[in-house]
Amino acid sequence: MKEAPVVRYAKSRDGVGIAYGIFGEGAPLLYCRPPIAPPFPTIATCPAFDPWFGELALHHRLIMFDFRNGGLSGRGSAPLDSDRFSLDMLAIFDDLRLQEADIFVELFGCPAAIRFVAEHRKRVRRLLLWHPMTGNAMETVSPEQTERWRSTFEFARSDWDIFTVRILSESFDLPGNDVRSISEAWRRTTKAADFVEAWNPWSQDDISALLPNWTTPTLALQRMEDGYCQTLQDGIRIASQIPDARLAPIPGMTNFSYTENVEAIISEIESFLGQGPAIALQHARQSAFRTILFTDVVSSTPLLAQLRDAKMREVMRDHDEVLAAAVTGHGGRVIKTIGDAFMAEFAVPSAGIEAAIAAQRGIRERFAESDVPIRIRIGINAGEPIEEDGDLHGPSVVVAKRLESAAGDSGILVSDVVKQMVTGKDFDFEDRGPVQLKGFEEPVHAWAVRW
Repeated sequence: MKEAPVVRYAKSRDGVGIAYGIFGEGAPLLYCRPPIAPPFPTIATCPAFDPWFGELALHHRLIMFDFRNGGLSGRGSAPLDSDRFSLDMLAIFDDLRLQEADIFVELFGCPAAIRFVAEHRKRVRRLLLWHPMTGNAMETVSPEQTERWRSTFEFARSDWDIFTVRILSESFDLPGNDVRSISEAWRRTTKAADFVEAWNPWSQDDISALLPNWTTPTLALQRMEDGYCQTLQDGIRIASQIPDARLAPIPGMTNFSYTENVEAIISEIESFLGQGPAIALQHARQSAFRTILFTDVVSSTPLLAQLRDAKMREVMRDHDEVLAAAVTGHGGRVIKTIGDAFMAEFAVPSAGIEAAIAAQRGIRERFAESDVPIRIRIGINAGEPIEEDGDLHGPSVVVAKRLESAAGDSGILVSDVVKQMVTGKDFDFEDRGPVQLKGFEEPVHAWAVRW
């Protein structure tokens, strides 16, 4: 976003002025950055971040703000914690007279946001968590990572000027001029002591007890590779504790949402917030990560020998109709058909599994009273295939095809990465253990979907 918004101030219920600005039009999306970060106008108008903030502002009324004790907001009498987080959030709701809004929150702010939603359910339509943490955050990471964080705080205390430059340089791929301007704005508006003090309460806010009765629709977004303070397993563990939560694994390893594979993150967000599966898949196709599904008819060659050509074409028209409806009905795209086989792609693994179940049930119902015993098998994998002229190639595609071959009559077989990505969803799996697939030296851990 090229132009900085007008900075407004909302008065919290304990008298602190909370600075905020509004970008774009549409349904309100309250954007909660980590505590004590650089001022929001400096971040939002940085040209390198425009693919992220600019895209969000195209579809939403994006509300950005600075928490107390940092940025352009006022200073309170105590460090920022979950209670004061709620006061700052309510200040914006009250000032804008918002009855409800969607909330996007990053990193260490997730526990306080979950507590806020639990206390103000009617004010929050949907919650989006980036790299979520739910308990004692410093105990959810490795000892090496814990020591890294403690060293980070010591560095901030000892030399705040150099710290602001280095953390921006290491976290973002920014030109030197942008690093200087953001770090200068950060130092002008924030003290090192405020930065260090703000992190301590977040790591001790255990909100696990709030999750079993959770009712707010929630999307957890998590990088697939281990990063500075989190791993994919952390995201899986947390999403699985939230009833009906959706986990969206994102390629890459950086902690921040607006620096790597932005298109994939935007795709997940817009799909979750109601922009529709077609838009989600369109965005997903701009990124590398895909979910690939293969189907094939069981014993099709002997079946063809038993049927005349006209009858077989009639049967296959019914088969194709069921398969196409299952794929497109769950936001997928049919990539190609190869004889009686289908290949399709999906933006997220859960949609691929739902489509597979719908396909198996549809085939069973369509041919329940037929004298033609049509049955299909399905394989699903997720990865980063190579796209050429609308087709997909590469090992991740081959694994999906090999899983289909190993699925058995009316079976659905998925790779371990697919199973892990839908942890917490209402799918029933049977562990098939390591499966040796043709053309691969190492076996692939596979799971059968009970449908």
